[in-house]
Amino acid sequence: MTTRNRTVFIVILSLIVLGSCIPGIALAQTTATFTGLGAGESIYTRYYSRYTPAQIFNMNVGGTTYPGFCIDLFTTISVGNILIVNGPLSEDIRDQVDWCAVNYILNNYASVPSLSNLEAASIQAALWYLTTEPYGPYTGLGGRYQFMSDPTVTTPYDAYRQSGTPRDAVRNRASQMINAARPGGPGSCTFLFPVNVTLEPPVQTTLTPTGDATLVATVYDQHGAPLPGITVNFTHNSGGALNITQGITDTNGQIAINYTAPGGSGHAHIMADVRGNYGTLLYDPGRNRQSVTTISLLPGSISANASVFWETTPSIMVEKLISTDNVTFTHADTTPIDVLQGYPVYYKFVVTNDGNVNLTGIQVTDSLYDPLPCTPPGLLQPGESYACYYGPVTAVLGTQCNYFTANATPEGGGDIVEDTDHACYDPSPTYNKSGTVYYDNNGNGQQDPGEAGIPDLTMWLCNECGNTYPCSTVNITKTNESGFYEFSLLTPGPYVVSVPGVTDGDTTDFNEQLYAMANPVLVPPVVYSDDPVPRTCIFFDVIEEDHPNNNFGFFRWLYVTGYKYLDTNKNGKRDAGEQGLQDFTIRVYNETQHLYGSTVSSPVGYYQLLIKNPGNYTVNELQKSGWQQTEPASGKFAFTAVAATNQTQNFGNYQIVNPCSCPTQASFTYKALTSPKHTIQFTDKSTGYPVSWVWKFGDGKVSISRNPKHTYSKKGTFTVTLAVMSYDCAGKSRWSYYTKKISVP
Repeated sequence: MTTRNRTVFIVILSLIVLGSCIPGIALAQTTATFTGLGAGESIYTRYYSRYTPAQIFNMNVGGTTYPGFCIDLFTTISVGNILIVNGPLSEDIRDQVDWCAVNYILNNYASVPSLSNLEAASIQAALWYLTTEPYGPYTGLGGRYQFMSDPTVTTPYDAYRQSGTPRDAVRNRASQMINAARPGGPGSCTFLFPVNVTLEPPVQTTLTPTGDATLVATVYDQHGAPLPGITVNFTHNSGGALNITQGITDTNGQIAINYTAPGGSGHAHIMADVRGNYGTLLYDPGRNRQSVTTISLLPGSISANASVFWETTPSIMVEKLISTDNVTFTHADTTPIDVLQGYPVYYKFVVTNDGNVNLTGIQVTDSLYDPLPCTPPGLLQPGESYACYYGPVTAVLGTQCNYFTANATPEGGGDIVEDTDHACYDPSPTYNKSGTVYYDNNGNGQQDPGEAGIPDLTMWLCNECGNTYPCSTVNITKTNESGFYEFSLLTPGPYVVSVPGVTDGDTTDFNEQLYAMANPVLVPPVVYSDDPVPRTCIFFDVIEEDHPNNNFGFFRWLYVTGYKYLDTNKNGKRDAGEQGLQDFTIRVYNETQHLYGSTVSSPVGYYQLLIKNPGNYTVNELQKSGWQQTEPASGKFAFTAVAATNQTQNFGNYQIVNPCSCPTQASFTYKALTSPKHTIQFTDKSTGYPVSWVWKFGDGKVSISRNPKHTYSKKGTFTVTLAVMSYDCAGKSRWSYYTKKISVP
């Protein structure tokens, strides 16, 4: 088995001459910019409880657009975000992912010239299925899980199409692709794909100025075996010539090439670069954005170098690389990697003898670590390298660049050779967003003493952004036993934190139950939204400070219940044996006297009114002709809603025999109250059997109560009119009016 080298993590941009040193391949950081979406559809994901784009990702690398797909469902990326170009998709990235099946799907389905929307969405769904497999199957317990491992007995489910029929077409097609990639289930994929290439011999020192050198490129698959049928491109940086610039590996996985020196003195560096419809990883070293795979290998993602000398040239080359996961290292000497303040940072340095003379007495120094945790070898032969890893270092604010230097003495004597490289990171300051979700018993929008927090609620943190994919959700957490939640490591920008009413990815949280028993208290900055699901939100901007006390209050519903009954003895209370009355309307009004709800008494006279919001309410009955109310004595029941505190009020009536024989005549009395100021208590004194009352107080205000209390804005004389309605013997309504001037002290 061939040992894999780390050059797969380096993208080679060009061939340059490094001053008086031996010219070498420039191993530099290459970036890819997310420019937007291509073909695909929106499909449902239980994790986000919403429809999310399953579409091609267009990535710009060096002015060329490469199509790709998301391979990290649980993080986001926005248009304009920049990723680092890495190596091929293999176990070096994440050894628990079936990269064989991923590459099979890219090679067999994604590489066609033009993908339909359905096919692109199906490829994306299949890739999400494979790359989320390490999280395990869907359990309904919340958190990350394998996409499309959820049940399909209810809709919508994972990969359910937002539109188009049949709605299960994406999931079915994705399953076909997965089964074709591994017909025997996990671990059964037999597809072979390239992960490494060598160019042998790595150093030749016997070439004459006009002689020829033969080199052999060998491509290896994921198992370390030579791989036939793979395209390899060849380039060089000298005035000499290659007999071919492209070839296809033979049955031994090899291509032989011939290089002819141009004459004179010098040397040449030759590169072999593998091409084909296999994935190249694009990733974020700061681990804040999602990873993407291209559909085809990018230049330099699988490459190897060899040097040909026709003069004696001692040289040493240093590379310093940086990582945030101690696995994927990148060059960051020209463009610092983006990390978050407080995140761990790891370093790797590589010392290579890139000349044609043995090097001894190797010494290394680093501006960050002294002494270094690794001891250099006593001798480096031409083409040999030695590497050292160290870290973690906690990222601090301000651009940080650390320099590594190595020098050595040529064996047999000569001038000391030396090289220096550096790696930089640029941390973003981070902040926290926190608060409490609680039961707001009085509905005032503040958590008062005794108002308990609500545990086990799923909380979403989203970008307030329309071009973030796969959706705007950047983090998900739960409230603790005290109802407290916190989102950490937030970079400056616009966000929205919300309490969703629907969380399909978690059957153990309390969200659905909460919204079935309580209403959010919408005191600014708390607002309610139905997009994309019912949720209660706080919109905010992170600007150089933490954001505590972002609290959400919920008002638990209550009921007003009681009986409408026949008050046989007319005593104003329900005694034993007094039967209920059916089909009487009971109404509730809010504090602005708008109708809030109504119901009709049951066959046994029972009624129930649901109150979902805090405030002051009044309950009364719609009077029927021929009936006289006895309970409540005032004709209405007033109360202040307290969360989860039910109210009870009965309504008693007795039947009037032939009420039309006693004509109704409106009349009232009044008296001034000492408090509040300018307040008058009005009392209905109408004769007969009125069923409705309308008061006009002479200041533009009205009331439909029987015995209202009214506060004027000032003292003076006002003309008050009472209109009462009753029914005559023919069943027609009749109104009677009474007007009186009153003096308000």
